[in-house]
Amino acid sequence: MIDHVIYATPDLDAAVAAFAREHGVSPEPGGRHLGFGTRNALVGLGAHTYLELVGIDLQQDVPPAGRLFGLDASFEPHFVAWCARANRSLDQTVAIARRAGYEPGDIIAMSRARPDGTTLSWTMTTPLGDREGGTLPFYIDWGTTPHPAAGLTAKLSLAALTIVHPEPSRICSILYALGEDTVGVEAGATPGLLIMLD
Repeated sequence: MIDHVIYATPDLDAAVAAFAREHGVSPEPGGRHLGFGTRNALVGLGAHTYLELVGIDLQQDVPPAGRLFGLDASFEPHFVAWCARANRSLDQTVAIARRAGYEPGDIIAMSRARPDGTTLSWTMTTPLGDREGGTLPFYIDWGTTPHPAAGLTAKLSLAALTIVHPEPSRICSILYALGEDTVGVEAGATPGLLIMLD
């Protein structure tokens, strides 16, 4: 199940303003990813799905190589990743992925403070690494933390998520093993994501 989709950009404030102009919806401040050199803003896409805009947090002294998605000043803004959640443990999901030929990396713990001061905590497979050019998901478990989308006003919805990859059959087999049947896959020379919002 799609949890959220991620758009990365060097300048989060500029991306928020541009999104508001284009869609008539203002992304809401999220928080800072301490230790990862980034901060975010969120757009609700329904009760359990959201769009995350991620940008450089200049208040953190983290080099580009340590930032989420390797963000630096020359980064070209685009959709870089999608996150999924499953009705099974992260350990089970990692085992299934590895049997299917996909290495999702280690399970890590993260947290961030919301603007209202409350703390969100979760565990997930690492968002660092290539993941076939961002076409394969990383996985999240919110535990007892309320889902971020629950506090967002959903004025848009996620109409479609399509993966583009030069080896679509292999990607489809991995997604099938993981039970991710709500995303499309099509052939293309360069791995990437096509996101359609309504």
